[in-house]
Amino acid sequence: MAPNFFSSGVERTQVIFGLTVSGTNEFSAYSVFKTVFRGNELITGGAFGPENSLVTIALVVVLTICFYVLTVRRNALILPFWKTKVTGPSVIAVQSPPS
Repeated sequence: MAPNFFSSGVERTQVIFGLTVSGTNEFSAYSVFKTVFRGNELITGGAFGPENSLVTIALVVVLTICFYVLTVRRNALILPFWKTKVTGPSVIAVQSPPS
């Protein structure tokens, strides 16, 4: 759920600063600022916006690696269910209360 809120926050911030959101300018009427990018499309993201720039892609890759390393160091990595080993009985026995 947190990634959805993060993505929503990023897109709203792009609208406020007048940036292109995922290649569309339909929200430009709601922007507080008017932003114009000039320069190489690999750096600025071109018509699609900053989400498509090499700077953004590099930043996301570096942050992903950093968060992965932190998770492994804290021993907080949760394996998917098909990689976990079931230990103990697979059926939980329910005891009746003493009468």
